[in-house]
Amino acid sequence: MKLGFWLTTAHVTLFAACTSDKMVEPMVAEEVEINNPCVTPPVAARYADVAPIFVAHCDKCHNATLSENAKAQAVFESSSYPFATDRPDTLLKDLRHMFEVREALSAEQRCLGLAWIDTGALDDSGQRPPWTALE
Repeated sequence: MKLGFWLTTAHVTLFAACTSDKMVEPMVAEEVEINNPCVTPPVAARYADVAPIFVAHCDKCHNATLSENAKAQAVFESSSYPFATDRPDTLLKDLRHMFEVREALSAEQRCLGLAWIDTGALDDSGQRPPWTALE
């Protein structure tokens, strides 16, 4: 028997399914509420809203004018926005992960950063920016 889960914003559904060759519908075993303190803002966040978070928590490693950390700056280089990156296809996923796990962020900073990413990481004019390659 294989155990797994589905994650939604409202709850986690645990299920059990057979691992035979036949496709089996998952059976709901238990639902557990998740305490999600983030509230979706009524207006999409823009870079200006999250820029102070990047300055306080990211620039030390990701800003090429402040550090020589090529590994961090390959993920994103934060001296200007839109960020330059060696990984444009995974940049938003990488940023989301950082906002999810960075312990130094307050709950408010975490929620704002995640909301910004979820709405497209908009620039100050409200546009989804093109990610530029590092030179």
